[in-house]
Amino acid sequence: MKTALTLITFLLLISTSSFARVVHSQDKMFMEEGGNRVPLETVNLLIKDKKISKIKLYGEGKANVISFAKIGESEKLYSVDEKGFIYSLDPFTNYRVKDVHDDGKISFQEVPGRRYKISSKGFFFY
Repeated sequence: MKTALTLITFLLLISTSSFARVVHSQDKMFMEEGGNRVPLETVNLLIKDKKISKIKLYGEGKANVISFAKIGESEKLYSVDEKGFIYSLDPFTNYRVKDVHDDGKISFQEVPGRRYKISSKGFFFY
């Protein structure tokens, strides 16, 4: 019974989790989902104030993953949700993105042979 309930919860989570992507347009960063764009206010403010550098989007905006380096720190990966909030991708924070596939799945150099889909709520699926 407990296993069935866990499976149902997981399937519900997958079906209700939307997938979005980070895009760069008009010198600003946005989270785009189903044609709607939400500005990434925090990221845009950090860029404007020159507090972050080495900003990268992956797969030409096919995923909701962004990396940047805070001043004095190394570059790290972050997930962005549909409201524009930024989340650390522990334990993947320091992983290097090898490829973003057409379906939005991400391959990391440190985990060969696996592809991950990161929902806009920060959940990983492979």
